[in-house]
Amino acid sequence: MDLKKLPKWAQKEFEDLERERFVAVRALREYTDNQTPSPIFIDELESTGDTEGTGPALYRRYIQGHRVTIIHNGVRLDIILREDGIDLQWGDKQFRSLDVAFIPQSYQRAFLKAKENMT
Repeated sequence: MDLKKLPKWAQKEFEDLERERFVAVRALREYTDNQTPSPIFIDELESTGDTEGTGPALYRRYIQGHRVTIIHNGVRLDIILREDGIDLQWGDKQFRSLDVAFIPQSYQRAFLKAKENMT
């Protein structure tokens, strides 16, 4: 599309959007590049448009600490780093009850499901 054929106000809008996108992508890169690596991290695929023809880019965000808690669909999972390994603890979202099913799915993979979500 030839932007020069658009009205001036539309050309300005496109220029502003392009500038905002450039700044946002640069901020995302700086954020991920300036982090201190740690054993706990999140990998996300982000479609920022700056990896032309290669699809989404993988961005890693490090979490500083030794414990991560995940609460989802009535299940709470605590992942704790210990000197000799990784400790997993699970229960309902407030740890009032241990009525959570541990359902093996495949080799080295399992599913945690709250009792109230069992059918």
